[in-house]
Order: sequence, then structure tokens, then C-alpha cells
Amino acid sequence: GVIPSPHGAVGVGVGVGGGGIESEVEYVLAKQFKSLRTGSQLGFPAYSRARSLVGFYRESSSKAGVGQFVPLSEHADEFGPVERAQATRILDEAAAKDSPALHALRDWGSVANLVDHALVYDWSKSINSNDGNGGKDRM
Repeated sequence: GVIPSPHGAVGVGVGVGGGGIESEVEYVLAKQFKSLRTGSQLGFPAYSRARSLVGFYRESSSKAGVGQFVPLSEHADEFGPVERAQATRILDEAAAKDSPALHALRDWGSVANLVDHALVYDWSKSINSNDGNGGKDRM
């Protein structure tokens, strides 16, 4: 199958906060995506129906537990075709494994719900992974 190409130029007519492009979000992967170039955590990758990366959800710095959308255009310097292709591959692998980290819009009804569940999923996972090691090794 041929994947439709993304809509030409990135970030055209997108307001602050990416309201326009955020409406394209169909999938969110609840795994922190690290920048290949800087190593910094960008947030959860968000994808369109065509499985193109459109941006990231980060926990809002002002409100805990609230997802903030950052359009890919804000990271344009870090995302060339290679990085975008890698991001799509990560999505495809998660889908193939039926990963619980993969959240689809059709399961949650709205993007807000989708992001809420992705944040909660990640949060509960990080609590469980620290189990039995609650900072006791500082003694």
C-alpha cells in the first residue's frame, strides 16, 4: 500500500499549540521519545492516521497530569526524513507487538481522553518499575 505523503510544507497555518495539526492525531505511543541528536526527552510521539509523526505530548510544566501538545514543527531541526521514518517504524513495531503503550483514538473517543490515558499508563508504569526500591539505597 502507498502511504499518502504528508501535506507538503510543515507548520503552514498552524496556530500556537498546534491546534490545526493536533486534530490529526490518531495514535499516541506512551513511551518517551528521545531525540537522536540531543538525547533530550521530547515526550510521547503522536501520529496521524497515515502513521506520520505530527508532534509530541509532554506533561504540562504548569499542570501535573495534563498533556501539552508540541507540534513537530517546533523540533523541525531535529527531524529529517530519517528520524521521521524511524518514528513510524517505532509505531509499526508497537502495533505489531500489540503493545499496551500504543493508544488509538478509536479506543478512547477523543484526543483529550487518549492523552490522559497515555499519561496515566506511563505514570503507573514508572511507579511499578520503582517497586521495592523506593530510594532505600541512599543509606
